[in-house]
Amino acid sequence: MTDRPYVTGQGTSDNSTVAGILEYEVSHKSIQSSHSRYTKKLLLYQPNSPSLNDTSFATNFTSKLRSLASAEFPANVPQKVDRQYFFTVGLGTHPTIASNGTKLVVLPVNAAVELILQGTSMLGAENHPFRLHGFNFLVVGQGFGNFNPNKDSASFNLIDPIERNTVGVPSGG
Repeated sequence: MTDRPYVTGQGTSDNSTVAGILEYEVSHKSIQSSHSRYTKKLLLYQPNSPSLNDTSFATNFTSKLRSLASAEFPANVPQKVDRQYFFTVGLGTHPTIASNGTKLVVLPVNAAVELILQGTSMLGAENHPFRLHGFNFLVVGQGFGNFNPNKDSASFNLIDPIERNTVGVPSGG
């Protein structure tokens, strides 16, 4: 198994690749009965990794992540949204007409909040992380281009969305 960073921003980063061997535990009886089949030494295969800034690969991978959505591990996706918010994420290179102040929004306990994050940064195009410290959230949709509530909401994954505490907001996504 190999892994390397995904970097879309400017600046230097550690572009080294880490490798590891994944070994499964099996019962002692299984080892004895199948030992002769596994005595041959196998060559280690190192796959070709995508480029450090391959947004298409990273997006394709993360869009396939799903929850278990089983009786033991239910997804518990709210079917009714109590509050909706639309945030744009950019570099802040242009002054905005709206207030840049912060406001506290008090939400009722267990309120279902829909938060759309729109990446508007075009100059320093990066996949900007958004993190909700101390809490997890369900990622029901992601994509590129401007969000269209009439069209895009219909494709939300309300069956088995992945639960995360951090999500990348790509430029133009």
